[in-house]
Amino acid sequence: MPDNPGFGFDALISEGAIWSKFDEFKRAFVDALIEDSEIEGADDFYSVGAQPNLWHQVHMNAKFVVSGNPFSLEPVVGKLYDGFRDLQTAMGEFRGLDTELQGWSTRAAGQFRTGYYDKFERVNLNQLVVTSELAGLVGGYRQIMAAGRKDFDAILDSAIAACRGYRKESGGSSAWSTGFKVAGIVATVAGTVAAVFGTAGLAAPEAVGGGIAIVGGLASLGSSATESSGGSTTRTFGSPFEILSQFNSVSDSLCERMVTEADRLLAVLTSDVDEVGDGSALVVPRPDVATLNANQYLTEFPFYGDSNDQTVDLLELWMAGTRRLPIVAATYGEAGSRLPYSGSSLTAGLSDAEFIGAGAVAYLDHLLDVLVHRIGQTRDDLVDVGGILVDIAWAYAETDQDSAAGLQALIDDERQRGNLDDVPTQVPDVADVPISPLPATAPESGQAPGSYNPVMPDTVVPMGDGTSIIVESPPADDPVWTTDDEYDPDGPHGGYTQPPPRDGG
Repeated sequence: MPDNPGFGFDALISEGAIWSKFDEFKRAFVDALIEDSEIEGADDFYSVGAQPNLWHQVHMNAKFVVSGNPFSLEPVVGKLYDGFRDLQTAMGEFRGLDTELQGWSTRAAGQFRTGYYDKFERVNLNQLVVTSELAGLVGGYRQIMAAGRKDFDAILDSAIAACRGYRKESGGSSAWSTGFKVAGIVATVAGTVAAVFGTAGLAAPEAVGGGIAIVGGLASLGSSATESSGGSTTRTFGSPFEILSQFNSVSDSLCERMVTEADRLLAVLTSDVDEVGDGSALVVPRPDVATLNANQYLTEFPFYGDSNDQTVDLLELWMAGTRRLPIVAATYGEAGSRLPYSGSSLTAGLSDAEFIGAGAVAYLDHLLDVLVHRIGQTRDDLVDVGGILVDIAWAYAETDQDSAAGLQALIDDERQRGNLDDVPTQVPDVADVPISPLPATAPESGQAPGSYNPVMPDTVVPMGDGTSIIVESPPADDPVWTTDDEYDPDGPHGGYTQPPPRDGG
């Protein structure tokens, strides 16, 4: 599998760059108001009540789009794919047992094959599926952030162009994209995960028989239709406020699309958590490992090898336990030590992402912990099985003095030839992390700002003298309406990021 995870990660636009361009739009909007004779200068902008509700809405949309930390998710995806490669390498090493155990042909050998060897590849593939699913999920969230920022940046460009070109006599116009890059992100990620399996030379999970098969939710999305991200349309505007309204409407749609894509990932995540359960399909059942007892094999199944020299067959058995399985165990240890688990940078990257509903991060943490726990268990079992095969080889050899001496001579020869030089001196440990519990309720969908904070219409308020004034209503259910204390004209975004405060704080 290539070093690049294969997502074709889009370059990220920084949060600071988005806010800088947002401020540029506000300055361009003020210039358009001056051109339209709505105000005389920039200082008048906050004194004329210039659509504070709309400004507040587009500000909330901007905060929504840049929420989360995609930069911290990239190393998480990288660690998952490193683990994927380790697991794939481990399976390649494990297949070497087929040659080394050819000389072991008794009922005991059959029991080992059916109880452990034949189940291992299915378990390894399940581990690969879950690892790639997690990489796809985390990578998908990262791509939603990256594409959402690109889409919002394009919206800002269109709004700025309309304001900069605005003339009182002729109005303004600019081209607006007819589709979002964020649309179809999940389908693209699903296709990438499928391609990863193809690059790794693995069959589709659902096509592999034998035992419990974990398919993964992303597999069902590979052929999903995607919305076109190309094309544009030119809009004309009769006033600067029409430009602002268009900006709000299009950014509302973008936020809703980000939620839609996140909800598709959430459906996959929920399906994966349900399918994986406690992870029992991610490890060869321990009772089968426990039956590999040297004394039992000696008393019930006398050794019968395929070669003419029993010591040669016993050497292969000894090598399998001394070299082959420790190498596989070490590779599993590397995989487990690389993989992230709950409390990693995943939480930092997603916990503040507003397009993700409550509970999604907890589900991801839980699935990560189950995977790491079962990989650590596989690592431990490989070490145990290797030791048992060595015990069986010596137990058989020691039934005959010549066989024992012959086996030791062959071992010495292997060591002298350097054939044991790659035996790991230490098998890396896998952190024994507690599995984070699932939340009591299922994860929720995210909410775009426009769904709970719609722009309210102006309200006509009659006065005592028979006249009336128009009051712009505050946004509905708005928990973060800017107060006088919060508004800072000299703040980090040039004073333009925050909407003007509501009268009376």
